[in-house]
Amino acid sequence: VISNKEGKEIYNTNIQNKNDIIEEDYSSPKLFKLNPFFRKCEIISNLCQTYWSLNKNFVVFNSYHEYEVFLVYQNYDNNNIDIMKLTNNQIVKSLKNIEFKLSLIEHFFDQINEFDYLLIADRNKDIKIYNISLDYQLLVSFNNGNSYVFISSCLILVNENLLITSIFGKKKEDYTKIYSLNNIFKKDKNNLLDKSNDNNVTLLTKLSGTNNMVICSLLFWNNKRDKNKYLIQLSYNKILINDINSYKLYDCLEIKENNKNHILYSGSVYKDNFLIAISNEATVFSWNLIFKNLVKKIDINNSLLSDCILWSDNYLIISSNNTNKNSYIKILDISQFKIINNIYLNDISGISCVRKIIHPEKGDCLLATGENNKIVLLSI
Repeated sequence: VISNKEGKEIYNTNIQNKNDIIEEDYSSPKLFKLNPFFRKCEIISNLCQTYWSLNKNFVVFNSYHEYEVFLVYQNYDNNNIDIMKLTNNQIVKSLKNIEFKLSLIEHFFDQINEFDYLLIADRNKDIKIYNISLDYQLLVSFNNGNSYVFISSCLILVNENLLITSIFGKKKEDYTKIYSLNNIFKKDKNNLLDKSNDNNVTLLTKLSGTNNMVICSLLFWNNKRDKNKYLIQLSYNKILINDINSYKLYDCLEIKENNKNHILYSGSVYKDNFLIAISNEATVFSWNLIFKNLVKKIDINNSLLSDCILWSDNYLIISSNNTNKNSYIKILDISQFKIINNIYLNDISGISCVRKIIHPEKGDCLLATGENNKIVLLSI
């Protein structure tokens, strides 16, 4: 049991700051110490829009400047982007005049300028980036191009001034695209960009062949062995890995199983050189990215897996539904590569997205949402 005092100590030691953040190293997320055996569950919101998102319909983060925990999601009723302070579950700000439903919400941190950023993409393929630290000032707004489906994932690499986008489709123009974000990430608080100027975004390339495959998720891999940075793209029965600097293909990991069509919805890079990913066929895979081989796999019967996050080097959190859309949190012991706990979520139907956070009073926590628009907080 974590007392309020202990919870605040944990929170204070995990606040993002310039001394402990690894810039852009999404392959090394902050790993939690406590075992993820959740015992308490409470409803945080009933209004999270989830219909148009694959598994990225809210974000939760420790604000660098305000030393608060914020939850951000689109309001199902009015399309506003609501920002909630998680300590008291109060809406402190709403971004209005959002015309369409969102397909994703992402949070990014700029270590050099010490700014938090919010990225949203809507079903019209419009992308907006806000500076959270400057009262959610809109930095840029542009359209990602024509497509019949939606933007499935986005990555911002602040040091390189790059934005990478992917499409959940395989039509003529459904490429993974790499953009240059010209002069967006600035320290000067008074030198804001012209919100109507799309010249701040330049298309650098469309990754070859990505318009012939559905891309579910983009991951960042910092290969410390060859000191290169790579883009990992999770797709149908395969994973593309591209060098971010040269755009060249590093490898294509393929899944070849008879009578199965694995849609790799989500994944994480762990211990620097391993990739773990989940599929719609209720399978969890683990690859060695250096030797480019499959290391382990496990089949989870009667489950529809939708999202996963790395809790620590020992545990993976997986969101799962059965055929009746009953929702479960499954805890995978990575070393044993087996499910060690199933947590039934009575308040959620059709779970999709899971995220972790250090709560100032409750310590290590997990948030989840589903098709019934509820967000729940699970605590240890």
